[in-house]
Formats: sequence, C-alpha cells, structure tokens
Amino acid sequence: MKKLETLVGKYEVRKKAKKRQSEGDKVSDALLQGHLASLFDIAAPATSSFMIHLKQKDKDFLDDQRGQRKMVMSTVDKESMAKESRKHERLAAERRRKEE
Repeated sequence: MKKLETLVGKYEVRKKAKKRQSEGDKVSDALLQGHLASLFDIAAPATSSFMIHLKQKDKDFLDDQRGQRKMVMSTVDKESMAKESRKHERLAAERRRKEE
C-alpha cells in the first residue's frame, strides 16, 4: 500500500508540472511509467528464476502480459456485426420514409 501511495504522490507532482518538458521532467515521466507498469505485474517477482519449469504456453502468456497491449479484438463478432447492419438498414429505411 505504501508503494502505491508513493506512486500516486509522484503522479500528482508530475500532473501539476505536465507542461514543463525539460530533460529531467522527461526522465521523471519515463521512470514513473516504468514503476506503474511493474506495479500491476501479475507474476511473482522471482518468476524468471523458476521459468525453466514452466510450460511454453505459460511462458508465452507471461511474456504477453508483460508486453505492450495491442488493444484490439482477435476476431470479429459476427452476431454484433449483423445486429449493427440491421440497425443501420432500419434507420436508413426510416429516413427514406420520412423524406417521401
């Protein structure tokens, strides 16, 4: 909890000085981002020492969790797409009826 409070304090200081962009400020921002990324790491701190005993699937999962997030869905939801297209068709037909 103390670590989180410290990071929140550092964030508040950086938030107040967000328009200043000196070299020191840039370094401080980078350090803060690194600390925030490690704060929410799902694996134990000593995971790398016993990773030789993990299955490849588990290693890949940990690497993916620690990596940059892509923020995209892997597949298209066809059911939702069909609903959206029907909705757009219905709205377009309604607009055409109002124009006539």
